[in-house]
This record gives sequence, structure tokens and C-alpha cells, in this order.
Amino acid sequence: AERLTAVELFKCIRNPEGLLVEDIARGRIEVQQIRVDEATQWLERNLSTLEIPQRIRIALIQRGGRRIFPKGTDSLQNGDLVTLCGRPFELEKFLDTFQPNRASRHQTRSAVLIFGGSEYGFTLAQMLENGPYDVRLMESDKQVCEQLAAELNRTVVLHGDATSMQQLREEQISETDFFIGASLDDEDNVMSCLQAKNLGARYCLAIVHRSDYADLIQKNQEQLGILAAVSPRVVTSRELLRFVTAEPFHEVVKLPSGVDLLQVTLQERGSLANSKVSDVKWPDGCGLVGWLREEEAKVPTGADVLEPGDVVYLIAHSSARRAITRLFGA
Repeated sequence: AERLTAVELFKCIRNPEGLLVEDIARGRIEVQQIRVDEATQWLERNLSTLEIPQRIRIALIQRGGRRIFPKGTDSLQNGDLVTLCGRPFELEKFLDTFQPNRASRHQTRSAVLIFGGSEYGFTLAQMLENGPYDVRLMESDKQVCEQLAAELNRTVVLHGDATSMQQLREEQISETDFFIGASLDDEDNVMSCLQAKNLGARYCLAIVHRSDYADLIQKNQEQLGILAAVSPRVVTSRELLRFVTAEPFHEVVKLPSGVDLLQVTLQERGSLANSKVSDVKWPDGCGLVGWLREEEAKVPTGADVLEPGDVVYLIAHSSARRAITRLFGA
């Protein structure tokens, strides 16, 4: 639960403006949404003519109310919402080329203050240390501080209490990009976020163990000034549903306009077993974006062959679900 919760917080920090960042295939493939603007390379050109790396996929283009599962003859237009898939490092590198403005933004480091040296705070700090973040972690227990300082590499560990307005001021919270309430106490997490926001922190996130409280905060996030309230119980339940659903596929995440990211396991006697990706007649309103085979994960090309036991990831409109069920059936 701790790691899943930290991953959910990390997604919000990486993309605070609300566009999708989702890890699939055990974190080896990333799905990102970006908004195409005038600075985007290759506007109004056929996708087949673009220099897109082989393992990067433009999976979906949303233009107004239209959903486009792109082919080589489609093109990008200013204002499009585009969903892309690829290995995290390769995708980030491609996006910096795709949108030059993005590269300049990523050269700026963000200041992060985590309140609480629980397993949640510790795991999140570990994730952030490898990115463009200057991380501080505040913990009121001195012994825990010493342990955290020994285990974290690039995080500044502070002995203090983030529920204190005075200590938040001393830590120059007004110059902090992200404040995260990650203690084991819901009330402390929410109140410290409200105080940090009031003192000038740009984005505030809180761990709230009670799912009904987290839902209420999420619904009133604009009034409260809290970017996200993450419930470990909800995050864990969502993960467990992948393994207990009676459906032939699992819904990983919902996208706008009735489109979902689905996960399907290829059966031994399924019609797709040992099929070449380019030979499969994929249903309208559906696109293959990745597969996981034991420890190997890839964004597929037409030359790849699907094998029994592969975990396959699709972006699909709700109207295509019946066809997907038939396609993956025995």
C-alpha cells in the first residue's frame, strides 16, 4: 500500500496540471497525455512521415469531441489532446524534442517538502531523488530523522513539525512548489496542507486514509487549495481489482470521452496466441499500446508476435469492448 500510494502522489507531482501520466507493465511502459500547441514539431504532417522512434506510439488523438485512433495518414493539429506510450526515459526524451517548450520547463528544478517520515514519505522521497526535484523531508521524531538521513541520498531531512505555522515559515514554504502531507494522521496532513497553501506553497497534496474524506476533499479541491487527496485504501483496492475482476479485461484507467486503458491476459487457447501483431484485425475504436512478457515489456511493432500468457494493454472506446471480448476469447 505504501509504494502504491507513493506512486500515485508521484504521478500528481510529475503532472500537476491534470493531464494523464500512467505507468503500465510494472512501470516499464508509461502512458502520457500532452496538449499540442503551436510550438509542437510536425504540425499538419502525415504521421507516417514523422521521425517517431520505433517503440514510441501515438495511441490516440482527441480533437474536440472526436476520437481518432491514428493511422499513418492522420496528422496533428493545434489544440489536440494526444496520448503517447513508450518506455519512461525514451518517452521523456522524445517529448522534449516533440515540444521544445517542455524541455526548457524540465531544466528548472522543483522544490518539494514532504511532511512525515512514514513509509509513505520515505518511499516518495526515494522516487523524487532521481528527478529534477530538491527534496526536503520533515519529521518530528528525532530517532526517525536519523534513520531517514542514513537511508536517503539526496533528501535533506529536517527535525520539525509541519503543523506549526512558524516552522513552515522558517522553511520558506512560500517558495516551495510541492508540499505533501504524508504522516500517518489524516487531520495533520490536511491541516498542514491548508496552512502551507495559505502561506504560499504552489501545490499541496495529502494522504487521507479514510476514503470518504479523501473523496470529499477531492470534490472540493479548488475551494480547499489541495491538488489531490490520496487514499491508500482506494489505491490498493484499485490494484487488487486487476486480479479479481470477472471481466475478460481489467480497466486500468479511464480517459476522457468514453475511452479506457485496458489490460488483458492472452489465453493459451485464445485466437491471438502466436499471432503477428500486423496480422491481427483489431476492432475499430481500439489500439494496442503495450505488452508484458514475464520481465520484458515493449510498445509493440507490427513484427512482434503475441504469445500465450502475455499481458496486453489496449486503448479502447467503450463501443469496442464486445469486439475485444470476442477477439481475446477462446
